[in-house]
Amino acid sequence: MRIVTTHKRFSVAVTLMLLLSMFLAAGSTTTTALADDGGTSSLKRVDLKGHTVSYPKGKTRPAIVGDELKTATGSVRIVIQLAGDPLVLNPAGGTALVNQINAEETAFLKTLTSKYGAVELARFQKAGKAVAVKVDASKVNSIATEAGVVQVNGIGTYSRADNDTVPYIGASNTSTPPLPAGLDGSGMTVAVIDSGVDYTHLDLGGPGTVAAYQECASATAAKAPTYGDLPAACKALFGPGAPKVIGGVDYIGENYTAYAPNDVEEPDANPIDFETHGSHVTDIIAGSNPNVRSVAPKAKVYALKVCSNSPSGACSGLGIMQAIEFIVDPNGDNNTSDHVDVANLSLGSDFGQTNDFETYMLNNAVSAGVIVAAASGNGG
Repeated sequence: MRIVTTHKRFSVAVTLMLLLSMFLAAGSTTTTALADDGGTSSLKRVDLKGHTVSYPKGKTRPAIVGDELKTATGSVRIVIQLAGDPLVLNPAGGTALVNQINAEETAFLKTLTSKYGAVELARFQKAGKAVAVKVDASKVNSIATEAGVVQVNGIGTYSRADNDTVPYIGASNTSTPPLPAGLDGSGMTVAVIDSGVDYTHLDLGGPGTVAAYQECASATAAKAPTYGDLPAACKALFGPGAPKVIGGVDYIGENYTAYAPNDVEEPDANPIDFETHGSHVTDIIAGSNPNVRSVAPKAKVYALKVCSNSPSGACSGLGIMQAIEFIVDPNGDNNTSDHVDVANLSLGSDFGQTNDFETYMLNNAVSAGVIVAAASGNGG
């Protein structure tokens, strides 16, 4: 299949279309990172438009610096892609490869800290090979010259979006039971990268009571920093064995707005939705209300919370990258065979870049077999 991954508006519509076609064979479009082999062979990079850029033997490969950083000033958050394949492009590498990449990143981060005063934000080894840091914008061009650096991009902020587009994908008949055999989502997993999911909702496997929601919503980072700290009633509705939402992570916390002083993510184990957008998207995709048919009512869901419940509606670029890392290895055992079947991002931003790191990670996820829903179009 063809994947369109711009930083413009992502739409739930494409997920619905993909869910209807998830039993069809599909090809994928991927990108290949630059790899520096010390000058023994030509270096090649296949960009997102299918163009191949080659660098002759023995020549230094120039790192790409995102346009969004070229006029930046002050403190910036950046993601630095490093040479070499991540786990998803070399799944046979397993834990040994992940440990090797982590060791390389540790050494690289030591350099970034000592030379440039950078502060580590995150590391990526599975869907991409990169580190995310906070650093002064004046240091970016110098960082791009460090050995092994392929690309440097700013970490963006996004906003939520969805559209009433079920008729456009031929899914209107889902309102009239029964669904065609094999098209109800049975055996499929869907990652909803959004504002979280209200797993206490009646349509999403919960009892649908105010009391149930209040109990689980109160289990925030301070009270439930790990999954094991959640109340037993909430673990019955969220996690392994749950009726609908079988796992997930809150990558931002309850206070994140993308604006100072609340511009720092505070992850926790409970991705319950405080805003309703993610729950709405999930209900469209996989809700189980017999009177209001979803597209794939028997699919299971991973809730990956990256969008704020504040009026800003901000979605963290860092959180999105961490969520993409999750979808290729949900159980975290460094084996990508358990990757999700479908990932939906009903969010986006204006003026996106086609060569950003999130796009690279998403295309890598596609190469592993994940159906990624991302629609083109303006952010507003």
